[in-house]
Amino acid sequence: MQKPKFLLLAGTGWSATSPLWITLKEQGILKTGICKEPQTLTHICFQDDNFWAFKRKPKLESLLKSGKYSVHDIQLLLGENTTLKEYAMYYRSIISYKSQYVGDFSNDNAFLPGWFISKMAESLKEVFDVKVMMIFRDPVRRSYSYSSAAYGAKSEKNSKISSNWDNHDPKSRFEWRKIKKQFPDSISYWKNQISTLDSNMAKFSYVDIYKKYKYCFDTLPIVMEDLWGGKTEELEDFLECKLDGLHRNCYYPEMGTQAPQYEELPDQWMSDMQDLSAADYQFGRNQLRFIYEEWEQEFGTNPW
Repeated sequence: MQKPKFLLLAGTGWSATSPLWITLKEQGILKTGICKEPQTLTHICFQDDNFWAFKRKPKLESLLKSGKYSVHDIQLLLGENTTLKEYAMYYRSIISYKSQYVGDFSNDNAFLPGWFISKMAESLKEVFDVKVMMIFRDPVRRSYSYSSAAYGAKSEKNSKISSNWDNHDPKSRFEWRKIKKQFPDSISYWKNQISTLDSNMAKFSYVDIYKKYKYCFDTLPIVMEDLWGGKTEELEDFLECKLDGLHRNCYYPEMGTQAPQYEELPDQWMSDMQDLSAADYQFGRNQLRFIYEEWEQEFGTNPW
């Protein structure tokens, strides 16, 4: 008997994951159910008390308060003690003839460790035919958009996007007050992040994410600029369906602070507080050179 199809996104944020999700959802290809990003796998993997208290619990309570979904479904996917089996049960319960795939579009799936991905693969493959895809944007542009969005939301008292990054963790608020004093603007903060030796949300290997998942699943890495530039065939072949166009995307073509303000994509057009100069961009290329070089070595292409 043929298993139902499950589609897992493994990041990365600030790379047009939302326009990709909207494209698949509106064309009847994907159904994600209660929410786009449940972050359930991150919760199961790390069992972090702060993540539960300041990220996951508020999401659960908000959905319960909305009254839009059954309490059983919300608890099954977002409960404090949710298991991999219950995670699979939830997505099995929302299978519909109207959609080819059910799936999870949580960006932080990109940062799950290899040992957990192997454990997850064993559990999910018992129930589903699983495919994984990830979307990547020019590393300099993506890292700046992330850093700028974080800087604006966390350090600016009246930030336009602070409500989207609501965080009641006292330790986090204290750290961001120090960051505001140390870095006068988003570009200086971004430059500091990508100059550090350690990996962080502004500086990580695209190829490492791909390899972790490739070991366990049929996996497709997508270059955002190529996809919105018209190269849809590889994604269509991977999903085994045709796309009727792509949803609009504030990050393509690249316009920085002049990006169109599409109402359904506030995280995109609110992200860049400043425009990178040619010198800023070259600084980023130098600091993130390893990401570009790893990509070319792995795939034989240089899309950026």
